[in-house]
Amino acid sequence: MTIKIKYKNLLLSTPMDLNLSHYLKNSNFSKRIKKKKSEDGERLLDEEIITSHTFRKRAKFPRWTITENELFFNALEICGLEFTLISELFDNKTRKQIKAKYKREEKNNPQKISSIMSKIKSFDAEKYNSLKVKYKKTDNSLNNL
Repeated sequence: MTIKIKYKNLLLSTPMDLNLSHYLKNSNFSKRIKKKKSEDGERLLDEEIITSHTFRKRAKFPRWTITENELFFNALEICGLEFTLISELFDNKTRKQIKAKYKREEKNNPQKISSIMSKIKSFDAEKYNSLKVKYKKTDNSLNNL
Protein backbone atom coordinates (compact mmCIF):
# COMPACT_ATOMS: atom_id res chain seq x y z
CA MET A 1 0.00 0.00 0.00
CA THR A 2 1.42 3.38 -0.96
CA ILE A 3 0.47 6.59 0.71
CA LYS A 4 0.25 9.73 -1.38
CA ILE A 5 1.02 13.01 0.35
CA LYS A 6 1.27 16.39 -1.28
CA TYR A 7 4.09 18.48 0.23
CA LYS A 8 5.02 21.88 -1.23
CA ASN A 9 3.61 21.03 -4.66
CA LEU A 10 5.47 17.70 -4.69
CA LEU A 11 3.59 14.44 -4.81
CA LEU A 12 5.31 12.02 -2.46
CA SER A 13 4.16 8.48 -2.97
CA THR A 14 6.89 5.97 -2.17
CA PRO A 15 8.15 5.24 1.35
CA MET A 16 11.57 6.55 0.29
CA ASP A 17 10.02 9.86 -0.75
CA LEU A 18 8.25 10.08 2.59
CA ASN A 19 11.54 9.57 4.43
CA LEU A 20 13.26 12.21 2.32
CA SER A 21 10.51 14.74 2.96
CA HIS A 22 11.98 15.08 6.46
CA TYR A 23 15.02 16.80 4.92
CA LEU A 24 12.93 19.26 2.95
CA LYS A 25 11.68 20.98 6.09
CA ASN A 26 13.86 23.77 7.45
CA SER A 27 12.54 23.14 10.93
CA ASN A 28 14.49 19.86 11.05
CA PHE A 29 17.89 21.56 10.92
CA SER A 30 19.58 22.27 14.22
CA LYS A 31 19.65 25.87 15.27
CA ARG A 32 22.21 27.55 17.43
CA ILE A 33 20.97 30.58 19.29
CA LYS A 34 23.48 33.31 20.01
CA LYS A 35 22.65 35.70 22.79
CA LYS A 36 23.89 39.22 22.25
CA LYS A 37 23.41 42.49 24.04
CA SER A 38 22.87 45.69 22.17
CA GLU A 39 24.27 49.05 23.23
CA ASP A 40 20.98 49.79 25.00
CA GLY A 41 21.42 46.70 27.16
CA GLU A 42 18.58 44.97 25.33
CA ARG A 43 19.09 41.24 24.81
CA LEU A 44 19.02 40.09 21.22
CA LEU A 45 18.66 36.50 20.07
CA ASP A 46 20.29 35.52 16.81
CA GLU A 47 19.45 32.15 15.28
CA GLU A 48 21.99 30.40 13.11
CA ILE A 49 21.13 27.27 11.14
CA ILE A 50 23.76 24.55 11.55
CA THR A 51 24.63 22.57 8.43
CA SER A 52 27.57 20.45 7.32
CA HIS A 53 29.47 23.59 6.25
CA THR A 54 29.24 25.24 9.66
CA PHE A 55 32.25 23.48 11.16
CA ARG A 56 34.40 22.96 8.07
CA LYS A 57 37.98 24.13 8.12
CA ARG A 58 38.69 27.06 5.87
CA ALA A 59 42.15 27.54 4.46
CA LYS A 60 43.72 30.88 5.28
CA PHE A 61 45.60 32.37 2.38
CA PRO A 62 48.17 35.13 2.82
CA ARG A 63 47.40 38.56 1.41
CA TRP A 64 48.79 39.58 -1.95
CA THR A 65 51.93 41.71 -1.72
CA ILE A 66 52.61 44.74 -3.91
CA THR A 67 55.16 42.76 -5.94
CA GLU A 68 52.70 39.92 -6.46
CA ASN A 69 50.01 42.38 -7.57
CA GLU A 70 52.35 43.90 -10.15
CA LEU A 71 53.35 40.45 -11.37
CA PHE A 72 49.70 39.41 -11.59
CA PHE A 73 48.74 42.36 -13.79
CA ASN A 74 51.86 41.98 -15.98
CA ALA A 75 51.19 38.26 -16.37
CA LEU A 76 47.54 38.92 -17.16
CA GLU A 77 48.64 41.26 -19.94
CA ILE A 78 50.94 38.59 -21.41
CA CYS A 79 48.97 35.37 -20.78
CA GLY A 80 45.39 36.57 -20.86
CA LEU A 81 42.98 34.29 -19.02
CA GLU A 82 45.37 31.32 -18.95
CA PHE A 83 45.40 31.06 -15.15
CA THR A 84 47.53 27.90 -15.24
CA LEU A 85 50.36 29.77 -16.97
CA ILE A 86 50.03 32.66 -14.54
CA SER A 87 50.10 30.31 -11.54
CA GLU A 88 53.43 28.88 -12.73
CA LEU A 89 54.99 32.30 -12.13
CA PHE A 90 54.02 32.18 -8.46
CA ASP A 91 55.58 29.76 -5.99
CA ASN A 92 52.95 30.18 -3.30
CA LYS A 93 49.73 30.67 -5.31
CA THR A 94 47.47 28.06 -6.86
CA ARG A 95 45.42 28.33 -10.04
CA LYS A 96 42.30 28.67 -7.91
CA GLN A 97 43.80 31.62 -6.02
CA ILE A 98 44.83 33.29 -9.29
CA LYS A 99 41.33 32.93 -10.71
CA ALA A 100 39.79 34.25 -7.48
CA LYS A 101 42.16 37.24 -7.65
CA TYR A 102 41.05 37.89 -11.24
CA LYS A 103 37.37 37.72 -10.28
CA ARG A 104 37.97 40.05 -7.32
CA GLU A 105 39.89 42.56 -9.45
CA GLU A 106 37.25 42.32 -12.17
CA LYS A 107 34.69 43.35 -9.58
CA ASN A 108 36.77 46.01 -7.78
CA ASN A 109 38.81 47.46 -10.69
CA PRO A 110 36.81 46.85 -13.88
CA GLN A 111 38.52 49.70 -15.77
CA LYS A 112 42.00 48.32 -15.13
CA ILE A 113 41.01 44.77 -16.10
CA SER A 114 39.24 45.91 -19.28
CA SER A 115 42.23 48.03 -20.33
CA ILE A 116 44.58 45.07 -19.77
CA MET A 117 42.28 42.68 -21.63
CA SER A 118 42.03 45.06 -24.60
CA LYS A 119 45.85 45.07 -24.95
CA ILE A 120 46.10 41.27 -25.30
CA LYS A 121 47.06 40.15 -28.79
CA SER A 122 48.77 36.77 -28.60
CA PHE A 123 50.95 34.87 -26.19
CA ASP A 124 54.59 35.99 -26.27
CA ALA A 125 56.92 33.34 -24.82
CA GLU A 126 59.89 35.72 -24.64
CA LYS A 127 58.00 38.24 -22.50
CA TYR A 128 56.68 35.41 -20.34
CA ASN A 129 60.18 34.00 -19.72
CA SER A 130 61.64 37.45 -19.02
CA LEU A 131 58.84 38.10 -16.53
CA LYS A 132 59.55 34.75 -14.89
CA VAL A 133 63.28 35.54 -14.56
CA LYS A 134 62.59 39.07 -13.30
CA TYR A 135 60.19 37.85 -10.64
CA LYS A 136 62.55 35.08 -9.48
CA LYS A 137 65.31 37.69 -8.98
CA THR A 138 63.07 40.01 -6.95
CA ASP A 139 61.68 37.06 -5.00
CA ASN A 140 65.18 35.86 -4.10
CA SER A 141 66.26 39.35 -3.03
CA LEU A 142 63.20 39.64 -0.77
CA ASN A 143 63.93 36.24 0.79
CA ASN A 144 67.53 37.25 1.58
CA LEU A 145 66.40 40.19 3.75
